[in-house]
Amino acid sequence: MQRIIWAFVYVFVGGVIFWTPSVAVHAWRRHNFRGLDILILTILLPLISLTGVVILRKLRLERTNRSFIACSMLLGIWVIGPLFTTINATFAGAGFANAGVWKFVVITTFFFPIFTFEMSTYDGTLLAVLLTTFLLILMSRRTLENL
Repeated sequence: MQRIIWAFVYVFVGGVIFWTPSVAVHAWRRHNFRGLDILILTILLPLISLTGVVILRKLRLERTNRSFIACSMLLGIWVIGPLFTTINATFAGAGFANAGVWKFVVITTFFFPIFTFEMSTYDGTLLAVLLTTFLLILMSRRTLENL
């Protein structure tokens, strides 16, 4: 039971750690979101996610597999993606600025693999999502091979 609770914590924290800088950049730039912002997010988001794995691993007192943390965080990035990309769109006049968005967020979260990929394309974070996915999978596989 304890492991399941920690899995939910890692999923939630992983998604929030990854998407919060994107929300901050979108809130700051609003309609002036440009290519430089995409480049910054492409570098920053994977670094923050990898740092998050290391910090979460060190915070746990009992032995927690880094692979478990990385995979849980990766799931969080993809599952929470539609919500955070909708929040990002709000700063440009779309997203929650329109009526009936909660139904859209629930549906897109239910089908998260498709919609996180699609919405992050419009959001400017697709390269960051793909790079982070690759790095977290690589990190988890290296951990499994070392066992």
